[in-house]
Amino acid sequence: MNQKDCGLIYIIVCLETDEKYVGNTIYCLKKRMSVHKAPTNHCVSKKIIQRGNYRVDIVEENVPEDILCIREQYWMDNSSNIINIKRAVPLSEDERKKLKNYKAQVIRDWIKKWGDPLNNLGSPTILNNLLQIDVNCFA
Repeated sequence: MNQKDCGLIYIIVCLETDEKYVGNTIYCLKKRMSVHKAPTNHCVSKKIIQRGNYRVDIVEENVPEDILCIREQYWMDNSSNIINIKRAVPLSEDERKKLKNYKAQVIRDWIKKWGDPLNNLGSPTILNNLLQIDVNCFA
């Protein structure tokens, strides 16, 4: 396999909080880090980089490009204190159903504890926020 068809998996580690951001790139790491450091970066990695006290660990090299996201997701699933928001690999249909069922249970539990927000002037904003959770954001 040609080296050009390969990439690497890296973890940005905050040395103050131990928060970690997992990423992948087919470019040299220096180039990828310049994107993380750019003022236009809105990625959660910026939270770590702005503190200025971090290190970057390369955890896998020469990863075939067609499985980069799978390997990135592996490190996200098997490392502690990960701050990544988006999954590298979309959820399976079964995982989506489980998440949807979990969301429904959270709403039922909220209603049981706080009452139906349609009949109660309590805090419908909280329930409304729960209802806004979109399982597609985990894709």
